[in-house]
Amino acid sequence: MQKFFLACLSFAFSLIFANSALGHGGGHPVPYNGPSGSVPPNLQPPPQPSPQPNPNPTPTPTPAPTPAPTPAPTPAPTPTPAPTPSGASSAGAAARAGGAGPGAAVSRRVNTRTPGTFEDWDFWWIFNNQPFLNLKKNLFKNIQESESAEFFFGRKTKESTRDTARPSKEFVQKNLIPRIKSVLKDRHSDVRDSACVALGRTGGASEIPVLIDMMKDKNNYVRRAAVISIGLLECKEGIEPLLHILNADKEGSRMRGGRNPEWGMRAMAAAILPLCGDNEKNDVLEALKKYSVNNDVNKAIRVNATLGLGLFKSNNKDYCTDLLTHLNGLASKSRHDDFVRAHAVVAIGRVIQRNQLQIDPETIKFICRLARRDRVHHVRRSAVIALGTIFTDKGNSVDPEALKTLRKEFAGSKGGNMSRNFSAIALGHIGGQVAFNALYATVLKDRSMRGAYAALGLGIMCDKLRDKKEEGDKQLLLKGLSALRTAFKKVRNPHVQGGYAIALGIARDREAGPILLEAMKKSQQIKFRGYIALALGMVNYSTSIGYLRDVLESADNLPLLKQQVAIGLGLMGNREVAQLLVEQMRKSGSTAVTTSISKALGFVGDRKTIAPLAEMMTDESQQALTRAFATVALSTIGSDSPIPVLSSLFYGHNFIASMQTLMELQRIMNA
Repeated sequence: MQKFFLACLSFAFSLIFANSALGHGGGHPVPYNGPSGSVPPNLQPPPQPSPQPNPNPTPTPTPAPTPAPTPAPTPAPTPTPAPTPSGASSAGAAARAGGAGPGAAVSRRVNTRTPGTFEDWDFWWIFNNQPFLNLKKNLFKNIQESESAEFFFGRKTKESTRDTARPSKEFVQKNLIPRIKSVLKDRHSDVRDSACVALGRTGGASEIPVLIDMMKDKNNYVRRAAVISIGLLECKEGIEPLLHILNADKEGSRMRGGRNPEWGMRAMAAAILPLCGDNEKNDVLEALKKYSVNNDVNKAIRVNATLGLGLFKSNNKDYCTDLLTHLNGLASKSRHDDFVRAHAVVAIGRVIQRNQLQIDPETIKFICRLARRDRVHHVRRSAVIALGTIFTDKGNSVDPEALKTLRKEFAGSKGGNMSRNFSAIALGHIGGQVAFNALYATVLKDRSMRGAYAALGLGIMCDKLRDKKEEGDKQLLLKGLSALRTAFKKVRNPHVQGGYAIALGIARDREAGPILLEAMKKSQQIKFRGYIALALGMVNYSTSIGYLRDVLESADNLPLLKQQVAIGLGLMGNREVAQLLVEQMRKSGSTAVTTSISKALGFVGDRKTIAPLAEMMTDESQQALTRAFATVALSTIGSDSPIPVLSSLFYGHNFIASMQTLMELQRIMNA
């Protein structure tokens, strides 16, 4: 399992940190990065600048500072000289283990004033990209082809046809799931781990006994994956086993094979339980309320229970009132852990938005007060996020105090750079002339990371303005798009410019296509070119297809760029890219390239790519990592979820307050 973790970790974070010393393909999270052990200090969020409570006596992975980037590119650099914790390794070791470490794709050094930190716009994009991409909607257009097993796995017949490029649920149940189950007992924990997640993506309630059995596996990552996958099934039948794991009761012990309670499994159960809903006794709600305030359990359990409380949806007014009352208590009382308070504030906004509740003026005053005055920076950031979440819903008009608070935070927040950056996103969500003016002015004059966040906020607003009918809204849309194009051309820092490119993509500005394509052709910065490829796909600039195909065929030594280009082509509905990737995968002799291709196929693969991926999954002559990623790619193709299940957990997430278990869940966000 360690090799799988190393490769996953390297793939995920090289998208962010490579820019400070190296150029890499990147800008989009991989389909599934596999449960990892712990987040190395160099890859954790910056420390909480405010006073902290006494640490939990149970060992808890708290954020550590991000050191300066590696001063110069080397074939396989180690990003930090800091000691590596147990279960993790450096990115250089990841490359040696078969992953694509920072040395996997080297170009000229980027002379940038922006170091790679968790304040970069990339991190916001990694946690929030799914609703903006919605790749399945773009890629799989109506076609008529056979859906027989022979069509997928061998001889083509015309026994039946259906109007889709993806296999039906019936086919997945009959043909794909049995193949995934066949590798659950594989000798490599990497493959077993991936097979568990694959069952969560493609299966139903009937897979729960199988996943419970996997909780007895000798590898702790496999056990955690089994817990997570029951939540991914999103069925009521998952409530009971997950409650047993969370409560660490006698039945939970039996499910674990007699092992002592593991805080990691319990924390995962706390976060994903709400995905299964609640029962008539409200057992899930009561359990999460209990553990969110229980200082006798590991901090990760408390934080994940709080995070899970924000996922509930109910038509019962009393249920929602009880939930909000508890969350307000968590957020307001300083005796609670700072991370718990921060996620409670985000959860308040989510509950109001997800349940379309009428806004209580006192709640808004409370959140605004937290944003302006709270001593804990994590809480201030979460309050800013919550304001943007609450007023995203069309049924709630923007409160003047909330708008004033966001404008003040955006202008120069005492809560730090991320309060300011999150304010830009929140202003983009709530819209209106005042918010537009603030973002518009910053986009045109600011060339720093603040400008990139302002561009993202303006892109979100422009996307919303497309649905408006008023003439004034149409004029704002045209003005906003023009500002984004102008600023994109003037920015000289490639990393910041990448944020403007993604902003144009979010705004769906097809007229920006020629500008984006020209910039990609001129640039030698691999990471920036990856962002451009995504943006070209998001704006659906079909004129770029030929060029992107050429890049895809020639980027064998740049696996991350290959992945981003493939996604860009997929966003334009170009299904030929899947077959091209299959051919490249067959010819590749590199584990890094093969792994990257299999990840890309998880995004853009169609029914015709099932057979080669299934063959790779069961071929024991292949590297374990390659087989593992082929397994999760298959499950992504077989999943019928239009947007990954876990995106609801991370869209609008205060990722600066993330912990180990949250980062593990993030690496499965595209499930």
